[in-house]
This record gives sequence, structure tokens and C-alpha cells, in this order.
Amino acid sequence: MTVSEIISRVNTLNPNAFDEETKGQALCSLESRLIYKFTGKEQRFTYPEDVKTELILPDRYADVYIYHLSAMLCFWNREYEEYNNHVAQYNALLEKYEKEYGSIQKHGKKRFFNLF
Repeated sequence: MTVSEIISRVNTLNPNAFDEETKGQALCSLESRLIYKFTGKEQRFTYPEDVKTELILPDRYADVYIYHLSAMLCFWNREYEEYNNHVAQYNALLEKYEKEYGSIQKHGKKRFFNLF
């Protein structure tokens, strides 16, 4: 997925008055932190330059970005109960990816899944 695709999905799920640049900068900031966390490389993701660049997490974990941006929208709107809900979902999904990523790094890609 790309930053522009995430913004489009969040706008569909949570209509809001924030401009695309504000949302794009929030996602690029998150992506820079995720790149450092999972690769150890300092790579600056910027808006609008990287709006069409593939994000580091696989598409099956796109909800990590969606929950993060949704949480930020709620935070900026001072909707703290909804913010907490989105953050809880974000943390749970990111933790799940961290475990999967760690397992792949330790053992290599899994080739067989539950053959019985």
C-alpha cells in the first residue's frame, strides 16, 4: 500500500476536515519510525515526495496505518475515547506483525502451514 491509498481509505471510513498534507505527514512520520524499528536504517519518508512509494508493512497489515491515522484524527479532534480504541487496535496489530517479523528473521520464511 502507499500513503495516498491509506489516506483514501481513512477518508472513506472516517470523513474529516483535515487536509491531505496533514494526514500524509503523519503517515510519513510513522513510516520513518517503522523503517528504523524493523531495519535499523535512518530513512526519511516525506510528504509529498513519497506519497506513491510502497510502505514497509505488507498489505495484510495495512490496518496498522489506518488505525494510526484514524487515532491521530481523533486526537486532533479531541475525541479521546475513540482515540484510545484506535490506539489499542494499532498496538495489537503492530505487536502481531512484530512477532511474525521476528519469527521470519529467526527461522526464515515458513514454507508449510498446517498440512493436516
